[in-house]
Amino acid sequence: MKQMSVVGESMLTKMLFVCAGNTCRSPMAEVIARELLASRELFGVRVRSAGITAVPGYEANVNAVQAASSAGLDLSQHRSKTLNEDVVSWADVVIVMEEYQINWVSRLGGGEKVFVMGDGVPDPFGCDKQTYDEVFRILHSLISDLLKSVFRDNISEKS
Repeated sequence: MKQMSVVGESMLTKMLFVCAGNTCRSPMAEVIARELLASRELFGVRVRSAGITAVPGYEANVNAVQAASSAGLDLSQHRSKTLNEDVVSWADVVIVMEEYQINWVSRLGGGEKVFVMGDGVPDPFGCDKQTYDEVFRILHSLISDLLKSVFRDNISEKS
């Protein structure tokens, strides 16, 4: 499984999180990353999300919205976006939730910049709120560790 290596802050200014439908995992990852970046005063990094099979314009899953809201984050305005070549080319790094998603990103021209989030993040779609809460906690932990690794010279132990 391909893991993300450490890069300099100047090299990484655009992060893209990808899951299947862009209504659960990747939107949660997007708001978590934004919050953690802001709390660490890394304001120059932009974050987006998309889904490999997303239908454009869908709201985030209600359980994802509630999981984010419990942490003080707002997913109410999220609308799903389909992963395409333009979205992939925008990003400096593409972070997928499952290993099979690497192939989708690679076919869209992002093979050299795609990485799996940790050992993969389980898809909560169709599950109960507790499962979404657990996936949110997993994402928060993985993204926090990721940012500490990538921006290790720029991050103090805030948050």
